[in-house]
Amino acid sequence: MSELVKNIKGIKYDIENLQDSIRKLADSSFQYIDDNLLLKEKLLLYEDIIDKANVLIHIDDLHEKKMIWGNKKQFTNILGFSPEEIITMGIDYPANYYHIDDYKKLNEIIDYFKNDKGESHSTLFRVKNAKGEILKLYTTRTLFKRKPDGTPWLVLAISVNLSTPVDTGAQIEELLKENIRLKNQLLIKSLTAREEEVLKLIVQGLSNKEIAVNLFISVNTVDTHRKNLLRKLNAKNVAALVCFAVENGLN
Repeated sequence: MSELVKNIKGIKYDIENLQDSIRKLADSSFQYIDDNLLLKEKLLLYEDIIDKANVLIHIDDLHEKKMIWGNKKQFTNILGFSPEEIITMGIDYPANYYHIDDYKKLNEIIDYFKNDKGESHSTLFRVKNAKGEILKLYTTRTLFKRKPDGTPWLVLAISVNLSTPVDTGAQIEELLKENIRLKNQLLIKSLTAREEEVLKLIVQGLSNKEIAVNLFISVNTVDTHRKNLLRKLNAKNVAALVCFAVENGLN
């Protein structure tokens, strides 16, 4: 048990960092994405990033006393149940799959948040997966959203499976790298075909006049494309444009 406590202390800081990263993902992912991109593309980006984290991530409704969303891939891999299956089971899921002592903790945790005793809570749960194997899940919950009247409503939970070796530090680093990579893919999709042509010629070191000659367009049109590229790719100067293009295979 002492080894388990040591593991919990060792990963607690990383779990909280991962949780903060996930809470900020929407803003950090879409901060510089052009408004013309479809909402569907944004949602696909968000879901793809979330699935890269090798932990259970879910949102719980304090008043309904149930989970309303979970990262499907990891729920299926770790628990053997999809989020939809767990949501359908409702209160029967924790009653049947949580250790009886840990099941009692759930109501205490719900009351903790509903009574505004704090905005974060961590504990260890023993949960059976679909095969009947007992997993030790270290779960950190943070108040995620309040109702318009200020009443605590949704909590964001992250559960790390302590039954298998984990490296949450590496998970965080990989999650953030994937965040940047996928964000850049959407930024590139926002460019027109002509803007991509101009960008590739900029990378080659051509001046506005030389680009105009190559593409049979006016210098003023090239300058307009250059300004659009700076704006769409959130680049401060030409050097930043070149770096972005090279890093994303547009050279």
